[in-house]
Amino acid sequence: MDSPNSIINKIVNAELNMQEKLKNAEKELKVELRKKILELENQKKEKYIIIEKNAEKIIQNAEESAQKIFSEYEKEILLLKEKFKFLEKDIDNFASNVLEKMIS
Repeated sequence: MDSPNSIINKIVNAELNMQEKLKNAEKELKVELRKKILELENQKKEKYIIIEKNAEKIIQNAEESAQKIFSEYEKEILLLKEKFKFLEKDIDNFASNVLEKMIS
């Protein structure tokens, strides 16, 4: 049978071993946590880069679409101006004809 001092020493040693194991486990967990945080930060950066690229593409497409729409309306405006010029000439001719008929 073990002496009381021997039992106390075993308990103390077991406690010290447990504390050492807990410290080591805590260190390992902290290292794993740091690794995971770095991994998540890198994934976040990668996703931001993807989002930025997509945003640039969307903006570029929107600018191109706006330019196409503007060009189409610009052409339409020019056509309407030409038609208006013809209408002005027709109105002038019509007014001249009316005046001539009124005079004669």
